[in-house]
Amino acid sequence: MSARRRFRNDAHAIAAARRFAAEECAGVPAELVEQIQLMLSELATNAIRHAGSAFEVSLERRDQLLKVAVTDEGGGTPTLRSPSPKELSGRGLQIVKMLARDWGIDQSASGPKTVWFTVTLIANDAATNDAATNDAVANDAVAAAGRRARRASPDPDGPPAPSAPVAHRSERAHRRPGDPRSAPTARACRRQPDAVRAHRPLARW
Repeated sequence: MSARRRFRNDAHAIAAARRFAAEECAGVPAELVEQIQLMLSELATNAIRHAGSAFEVSLERRDQLLKVAVTDEGGGTPTLRSPSPKELSGRGLQIVKMLARDWGIDQSASGPKTVWFTVTLIANDAATNDAATNDAVANDAVAAAGRRARRASPDPDGPPAPSAPVAHRSERAHRRPGDPRSAPTARACRRQPDAVRAHRPLARW
């Protein structure tokens, strides 16, 4: 992938350069795109403020390496500074040095100069792999839950499970006296202490 665009010497061109970079970095993680835009803003600002000329932004991708370059036609040589906390500017190249994988300056004796930096895009593949792994784990968990649910539930196409017989009141009322089903339960016996005592034989003296 390779793209380039020329911008005029205008403060509004910095925002336009940022949008151009975002469009060309489709599919790159958002956090990395923000870092690319920040470094590009610093280089574009230097071209407008110090070189006083229009500038060109180029993006070139080779495998997982992205190179971003800003070329202007102004004089002077960019210098890596270490400003004091009270200074409000002079940190542009420090930011590029901190965030980029590599950076540099290409300048001829009388021609334009180019300030460039590179970033590694392999983080995008790692994020994709992590997302795919998480999806696979989630799908396995859902499938396992479905298997457990099918084992615990009866077959909807099979015969219905037999239900326990229930004696209705009318059936209980017509049972014959000798039927063992009509024998009083233990609870009923506990409720008839007088009847039990009445059937005990009398002790003889």
